[in-house]
Amino acid sequence: MKTILDPLGDYVVVKTEEAPTKTASGILLPKDTYKPDVVVVVAVGGEVRQVEKIKVGTRLIYKSFSGTAFKLGGEDFILIQEQDLLSVIKETK
Repeated sequence: MKTILDPLGDYVVVKTEEAPTKTASGILLPKDTYKPDVVVVVAVGGEVRQVEKIKVGTRLIYKSFSGTAFKLGGEDFILIQEQDLLSVIKETK
């Protein structure tokens, strides 16, 4: 059976990006020092006002220490209210 996340109201379900394992100069980083503030949208609630910007797959920056972390099917997710999302990360070429 497949699990589908369908957040209520103006909530967004996100997944943290993989923590970097080393710096650009090659210094190895311990896993416990990384606090992820960059996330990827997995599901969007029906009352999110900025649906043209906040879509599944969008990379975002959110307020530190906000949201509710949970585990589902062995994966870690965070449920964040729209007002705690700070910026969309846009890739340029």
